[in-house]
Amino acid sequence: MTTPVTYVLQFRGQAERSGEVAHATSRAPSTMLVSVVDRDGPHGHFEEVGASEALYRVRLDEPGPVEGEIDFGGGNALLVRSAKREAPQRAAAPHLRHGAALLEVVGGTGRLASATGWIASNFLLSDSGDLTDNHLGLLFLKRP
Repeated sequence: MTTPVTYVLQFRGQAERSGEVAHATSRAPSTMLVSVVDRDGPHGHFEEVGASEALYRVRLDEPGPVEGEIDFGGGNALLVRSAKREAPQRAAAPHLRHGAALLEVVGGTGRLASATGWIASNFLLSDSGDLTDNHLGLLFLKRP
């Protein structure tokens, strides 16, 4: 039997360049995304709901693919690679670049070893390297 799992996490961290290669490490606490639609349009915010967090390590070569690992703790991790990526462009806010990537799950460990699926990444990168990366994931896990 295959079970779908949907999640939303907001990772925050720092991107650094070493020669031609850029790396980023960011963390996301357990959260709940609250989305509201009203006459003014959409509104949203994250609320922390737990003590655990996920760790995202990623290689950000430009124009190459994004490759990384999302570690959920307890030996459970996803390996991801970009299937589509939009290089960060200047955002409407000063000192920010905005980009997006569609990440394919290409492997996993622990309870996520059988995972397949996709993660939409929508991110902001500041001139000083601060990274905010919003993930919306839809995974499929094989259950015994």
